[in-house]
Amino acid sequence: MSISKIIAVVGATGDQGSGVVDAVLKNTSYAVRALTTDSTSDKAKVVAEKNKDAAAAGRFTIVQANLGDVDSLKAALAGVSVVYGMTAPSPVEIRQGKNLVDAAKAAGVEHLIWSSLPSIAKLSGGKYSRVFFAESKAVVEQYARDHLQHVTALLPGSFWRNLAFPWYTTRKPDGTVRFALMPKHADPAVGWTDSKVDFGVFVAAILNKPLSLTSGKTYPVMTVGGNSSAELAARYAAKTGEAAAWEPLEVDEFKAMMSKVPFGEVMEGAALDLFNFIDSTPANTTCFGMFSRDEDPSLELDVKASTLEEWLDRSGWKA
Repeated sequence: MSISKIIAVVGATGDQGSGVVDAVLKNTSYAVRALTTDSTSDKAKVVAEKNKDAAAAGRFTIVQANLGDVDSLKAALAGVSVVYGMTAPSPVEIRQGKNLVDAAKAAGVEHLIWSSLPSIAKLSGGKYSRVFFAESKAVVEQYARDHLQHVTALLPGSFWRNLAFPWYTTRKPDGTVRFALMPKHADPAVGWTDSKVDFGVFVAAILNKPLSLTSGKTYPVMTVGGNSSAELAARYAAKTGEAAAWEPLEVDEFKAMMSKVPFGEVMEGAALDLFNFIDSTPANTTCFGMFSRDEDPSLELDVKASTLEEWLDRSGWKA
């Protein structure tokens, strides 16, 4: 396999980034430049060891770069054709994202693939404005589209691994798994995503398609349909052999849970707004109600996000 171009992967030692590294090396001709804030960390050493054969073949390197330092980003992106960009929720998320865009522009990067979320405030006409982690990513996405020629956005659903949170599932004293997701919708327009695998699958598919097809597009990285809370409980039970049932949380019960976590009040407001927004989206849509299911643009990539059953097989998770 001849090496044609380099993709820089932000957060290459985390769930999303490491999955992108794996998929790109396996399914494309691109070389990977793995960006991390600390190239000597234990996580970085694990990623380096895992990809030592690719490194020996000239297809993998680890480079230290900090989203808070534009100069380090410019140096890390020198000679790069594509960047896979992501940020973690924080008070400086917007600044970090804009730094990455500025560095990509300065380095002459051709294409940014951005792990994004839509503005729930905009989609809801201002009704639900507290989903801060979505608003930040949406601001950066728009900034990227305003300043770079080629941007492709990936929008995930809820991560399957979030099922471990007590406001998603708990185990009752009799052993029954309670699927306690707050939304009381029939079938959510916001689907589900395996953060360790699905981003990589979609990034590799985008890299293997013409840039003229994917530039400017937004692709849902989520599986939608058959994912109502009751259906998820039934599917979990069928797959694991454990008793499971849907018993939705009441708002007061949820608030009591959130009072025990860091920044609980902020997270509570964001979650309530997101859940209420999900409840308002039509069941025949996907991607936060942005597309009808028949018009899902990700169909043109010929890949799909992971189902619950696939994720359970891969992770071995039980409630």
